[in-house]
Amino acid sequence: MEALERNGLGDKVEIRRTGCHGFCERGTIVTIFPSGVTYLQVKPDDVAEIVSSTLIAGEVIGRLLYHDEEGREIPKEDDIPFYRPQTPVVFGLNRFIDPNDIDSYIIRGGYSALAKALFVLSPEEVLEEVKAAQLRAAAAAASRPA
Repeated sequence: MEALERNGLGDKVEIRRTGCHGFCERGTIVTIFPSGVTYLQVKPDDVAEIVSSTLIAGEVIGRLLYHDEEGREIPKEDDIPFYRPQTPVVFGLNRFIDPNDIDSYIIRGGYSALAKALFVLSPEEVLEEVKAAQLRAAAAAASRPA
């Protein structure tokens, strides 16, 4: 926050702490929106450089990017081989939701299924949705030893 304030960006840039993006061994991960530039293994000492180089000058900091087997820099999270084949379901919105801010969850549709179950569907329809989702079958399969 200090680096943002020093550079007059305090009211122009939103910082959101989020849950894991799934690539935890490369954390701390910082993704700049709307560009999608993603920095890995960010340390507190890197923050001032990110503010001055990326947020102000629009430059990418190569040493903080993902590097593939050939050493090529991959600036966007969606292009990193770890993420590319994935279809995020459970963690899909983690990069947008601050676990300490319920409003960031609600804005992204959090609790909409609960609202639907309480105010739109009948009890019988709720039961049918649960049965159709096969939640018990999925939970039982997940709890079996490999």
